[in-house]
Amino acid sequence: MFSPSKRDPESCVLSISYGFRVLKLATSLMSRAFSVGSASLLGKAPDMAEVRNRLRQIVGASTNWKHHQQAMEERALLSRHLASSQDQLPAKTMKDSEIEVHLPLGTQPSLREKYLNYHNTVRFGRILEDLDSLADMRKNMVYPDCDIKFTGHVTWVGKSSIEAKMHMSQFHDGAYTPVLDATFVMVARDPQNKRAAFVNPLKLEGPEEEKLFQQGEINKKRRVEMSTASLLKVAPTADERNIIHSLFLNTLDTKTVSFRSRIRPPNSVWMEDAKMKGLEICHPQERNIFNRVFGGFLMRKAYELGWANACAFAGSRPILVSVDDIMFQKPVEIGSLLLLSSQICYTEGNHIQVRVHTEVLEPFTRQHNTTNIFHFTFQVEEDVPAVVPQSYGAHDHHSMAAVVLAHCRRGLSQALGSGLVGVLSPKFVNGVRQKSGIQYISRPDLPKLAYRKVKGKSPGVMFLPGYGSNMSGEKAEALEDFCRSLGHSCLRFDYTGHGASEGIFSEGTIGTWKKDVLFMLDEVAEGPQILVGSSIGGWLMLLAAIARPEKTKALVGISTAADYFVTAFKSLPLQERKEFEDKGTWTIPTKSNEEGFFTVSLDFLREAENHCILHSPIPIACPVRLVHGLKDEDVPWHVSMQVAERVLSADVDVILRRHGQHRMAEKDDIKLIVYTIDDLIDKLTTIT
Repeated sequence: MFSPSKRDPESCVLSISYGFRVLKLATSLMSRAFSVGSASLLGKAPDMAEVRNRLRQIVGASTNWKHHQQAMEERALLSRHLASSQDQLPAKTMKDSEIEVHLPLGTQPSLREKYLNYHNTVRFGRILEDLDSLADMRKNMVYPDCDIKFTGHVTWVGKSSIEAKMHMSQFHDGAYTPVLDATFVMVARDPQNKRAAFVNPLKLEGPEEEKLFQQGEINKKRRVEMSTASLLKVAPTADERNIIHSLFLNTLDTKTVSFRSRIRPPNSVWMEDAKMKGLEICHPQERNIFNRVFGGFLMRKAYELGWANACAFAGSRPILVSVDDIMFQKPVEIGSLLLLSSQICYTEGNHIQVRVHTEVLEPFTRQHNTTNIFHFTFQVEEDVPAVVPQSYGAHDHHSMAAVVLAHCRRGLSQALGSGLVGVLSPKFVNGVRQKSGIQYISRPDLPKLAYRKVKGKSPGVMFLPGYGSNMSGEKAEALEDFCRSLGHSCLRFDYTGHGASEGIFSEGTIGTWKKDVLFMLDEVAEGPQILVGSSIGGWLMLLAAIARPEKTKALVGISTAADYFVTAFKSLPLQERKEFEDKGTWTIPTKSNEEGFFTVSLDFLREAENHCILHSPIPIACPVRLVHGLKDEDVPWHVSMQVAERVLSADVDVILRRHGQHRMAEKDDIKLIVYTIDDLIDKLTTIT
C-alpha cells in the first residue's frame, strides 16, 4: 500500500498510533541544526514559524518566489559535497536529533484564530500541516486555548532513509499531557532530486534505543509487504474472491437474474452515490522549501474534503478516528490544478471509511497524474447505511477500506500495549471511539434486553452498570475500547427498564436484574467472563459469580454497593424509618444524578433483602479486585472492605482511591480500572 516514488522530493511515512500512516520523501537535514536558532539561545524552544525559517536556511530555499529558479540552480552545485558511501559519514546518536517546538495557542490569540473551526475546536487539518513541517491520536480533544508542544528524534536509519518519531502534547490543568504520536520515514535525495543520498549511520545507546531501532526494521518490512496488497498488483485471495462474489450476488435482481440488472440491497447506498469532489489552484503561497506544493497543505485539503463527505453522508458531525495510508507518489508543482475526489468506500455500524484521491492536471499539457491517496476513518452517533460497490475497481476500494478499519483497531491495541493509553480521555479513546452497534435479545414473556457486544478472545469482559445507569457510560465505553484493543470479547447491556432495554424501571428489583445478568451470561456471553460491576452492578456481579462460578473467571467491583439499600435503610433512626414505611417510599440523596436523589419503594427494599450476602461467608473462589473512592458519599468505602473480608477467595485486593468519588469516572479512575482488568487478564492467561 506504501508506494514511494524515487522521483518524489518529498516522501516520508507518517505513522499515527491507531494506524496513522503517511508517506513523504524529504531531503536529508540535521534536526539538531534547530538548536542554534534564536529561541534556543534565549533558553526556550522555537515556535513553528522559527522552525520553518530554519528549514529554509538549511536547504538554502528562496523566500521570494520570483528567485526560486536561481535558488534551485545554486543548490545543484551542492551535489559534489555528498558522501559516496555511508562509511564516510560520522555516526549520530538519537539524542543528536532531539528537538522541541512550541505552538503557543494559549498565549497568542491571533495565532489561535488560524486554528479554530466553526465548532470552536482545533482544526485537525492544521495539525497535519504542522506535523508535516517538522501521527496515533491518544485523544481527539485538542483544546483551542492551550499551548501545544512537539518533540521528536530519529529512531531508525537505513542507507538513505530515516525514521523519526514525533510526540504532540498540550499544556492543560498545569501539565503537558499526551495528545498524538507520529512516525515519519524520510528518504534523503541529492540536491537535484535525481538519486538517493546517504545518511549518517545511527549509534544506539542502551536497550530502549535498540528496541526503537528494531521496531523501525519491522516497520520497513511491513511497508514493503503492504506495497503489494492492491488489486492493481496481485489477484484477490480466495477469501476476497468469495466476498466480492457475495456482494455481487446480493445486488442481482432475482426477477431477471441478469448481469445488467442490479438492485441495491436494503439500507444501502451505491458507492457511486457517495462521492464528493474539490479543486484547488496551487499558488506559490502554498509552496514548501523545495518550491513544490507543501505536503501539509495537501493533507489538510484532503482531510477537510473527506470530513465534508462523511458529514453529508451521515447527516451529522463526524469525529475523526484514524488517518491511515497516505501515499505521496508524486510532487505537486506550483501552478498545477489539484483535483480531489472523496469516496466513501466502506461503512460498519457508525463508522465511515473515506478514501480521498488527489491528482494534478497540468493545464498546458492536460496530463493527469495521481499524487496522493488518503484514507480517513470517521465515527458518527448513529449507524449509517452500507455502501455497495458496483464495479471491480470499487470492490478493491471496498475491501481495502475494510482492511484499513481493521488495521486502525489493531493500532489501538498496540497503543495501549505500549503505554499510549487511550483512556486518558474517556469520551474519545484515540482519538478513537469505536462503538459497537446496539442489538436486542428476546426472552419468553419478559422484556427485550439491549446490549452491545464485541467478539474476541477469552476471558471476555462483561460490564454491569449501576442503579439507573446504562451501558453507554464513560466506564463502559472505555472498557469496550480496551477489550477491542487486546482482541478480547466485551459485553455490556442495559437491565430491564434501563437505557435502551424494554420494561418499566420502577417495577425492577434486585432479583429482576440478577435474572438479566444470568440470562446474558448464559445466552449471549461467549466463554468465561471477567465481571465488572459498578455500584449496584457490583452487588449483582457477586450474585452472578455465586450462581455461575463456571462462567466467572474474575471480578472487578467499582464502588461496590453490596446489600447497600438494605443496610443503609436499617441504619436510619427508627422514627425516620417509620415515616418512610408509612409513606411507602424512601428518598435517598445522591450526587450521582442530576436530580440529586432517587426514590425506591418499600417493596423494592423487602425484595432486595432476599439477596443480601454480607451476613455470611461469600462462596466465591475466583480472583476479586475491589476499587473504591475514599470520597464516595453514596456508598462508603468500608462496604468494599466488608466484601473483601467475607469472600472466600484467597486472591482478593481492595484498591482505595484517595480522591475517588462514587462514579469513579475521572480519567485517572478509568485508567486505574483498565489497568486492574489488564493485570487480571495477564494473570488469567499466563496461569498454566
